[in-house]
Amino acid sequence: MLHNTRLTMIQENTIKNAVGKFLQLVIGLSVFLLGSNLSFAQLADAPWASFQNDVYNSGRSMFVGSQTDSLQWTFETGGKVNSSPVIDKSGTIYFGSGDHNFYALNPDGTLKWKYQTNGEVTSTAALGANHTIYFGSADSNLYALSLDGTLKWKYNIGHPIENNPLIGEDGTVYITGTESLYAISAEGERLWDTLVYGYGISSTALGRGDQTIYVSEWADPMTGTCGAIHAVDVSTGEKKWNQCGAGDVTSAPTVGKDGTIYFGSKKVYESKWSGEDNNVLHAVSPEDSVKWEYGPIESILSSPAQGKNGVLYAGSGDGMFYAIDENGEFKWSYETIGASDEKSIHSSAAIDANGSIYFGSEDQHVYALNNDGTLQWKYNTGNMVGASPAIGPGGTIYIGSGNNLYAIGGTKSTPIDGEPAAPVSFRLKQNYPNPFNPTTRIQFSLPQASDVKLSVYNTLGQKVSTLINQKMSAGSHSVNFNASEMPSDVYIYRLKADGFSQSRKMLLVK
Repeated sequence: MLHNTRLTMIQENTIKNAVGKFLQLVIGLSVFLLGSNLSFAQLADAPWASFQNDVYNSGRSMFVGSQTDSLQWTFETGGKVNSSPVIDKSGTIYFGSGDHNFYALNPDGTLKWKYQTNGEVTSTAALGANHTIYFGSADSNLYALSLDGTLKWKYNIGHPIENNPLIGEDGTVYITGTESLYAISAEGERLWDTLVYGYGISSTALGRGDQTIYVSEWADPMTGTCGAIHAVDVSTGEKKWNQCGAGDVTSAPTVGKDGTIYFGSKKVYESKWSGEDNNVLHAVSPEDSVKWEYGPIESILSSPAQGKNGVLYAGSGDGMFYAIDENGEFKWSYETIGASDEKSIHSSAAIDANGSIYFGSEDQHVYALNNDGTLQWKYNTGNMVGASPAIGPGGTIYIGSGNNLYAIGGTKSTPIDGEPAAPVSFRLKQNYPNPFNPTTRIQFSLPQASDVKLSVYNTLGQKVSTLINQKMSAGSHSVNFNASEMPSDVYIYRLKADGFSQSRKMLLVK
């Protein structure tokens, strides 16, 4: 997802800086170069992110995301977490950090292992069917690790890697550097590379059954190179076609279910709009013809996500979030808190199995929207959110912000020996561990689908947290409780479900 296929704020600023210098040379005028006081990754400056094992950048998940904004846990690293997390079948969470490390966390937020590189890791990992984790580093290496964190191989492309690897059907790994697209075998051997030019290259997306890989490039005002979408043959690296126009491509591509390529751009084609604000969302056929464009809107800085219903979801540079149907017609828009200050949305959306939409914003919030554009919940991390979220098997939303990875909401149903029969009675188990600091897990069983409320109280009877408040299916469930902001004390947790009520005590010791 993976995700996030986005252009970071520093990339955006880098382009603006180059444009300013170009204008100085041409007309001899002084311009104010746009800067940022935001601590995103340096170099070519963090990737357009992609989604876990989602070669089309659709953003869709097979899991139902959290309906609550309760914080399960946070994990702090020594650098900015601009890498979007990916999750394997065991629930292990993988992500990189600006502290040069690549991390593997257990589902409860504890460290499983970490692997140190020699550069910032802003690349979102890809998980291979051969039990291999692939990711890039600013030290110019593409890394292949085993699931236990040991190195299988690394391949140096000679340029910092800040975009995300994509795994083809035959196991070939595709990765972009500063100017080129590379194909690396599953054994770590270079198969081919092709020069893309441009001022910056995006992460990639795979075509639908036509042996094509798509990559975006930004225009270079210093050389006159245009912004474009390139279609490249996955076997040979030869270019099939490219769409080149008068301006910039502003996002990585997304490939729709019918093979249509969607991306954001500014003056890439002769648009029916003119003026300063002529950024559009484009739809291009696999045969290299423009199907439609939607705009004018502010720059789309992340690859659009596409739901099962074909609707495209994308955030913009002015803090607006849009839903556009597959024919290019407006459905709805959502105004984030940061829209009044034009806080950008650099995060690509994740879409859960029910059609709910999750994304982050520069305004420091993680948002959960219903598929009609109404707000489910929002969570304030206290730092800007540029990475894209991932949805775990239990519905937990994992996302990076500042130096931390956040686990928000979610419950987990754990089957034993395949498909067990439903529990015969309601039951609330003792939390584990107990005593705890600062996280613990609470398990309970439901003999039937029920309206569930699980709350935590202090010894004065005051409610301090609502962990669950929703309809849940029959079965065994668990949820993590994070008390990092609470004092040492005895707490009571209470389960209510269809007339059943049970309470237990737990001890927080710091």
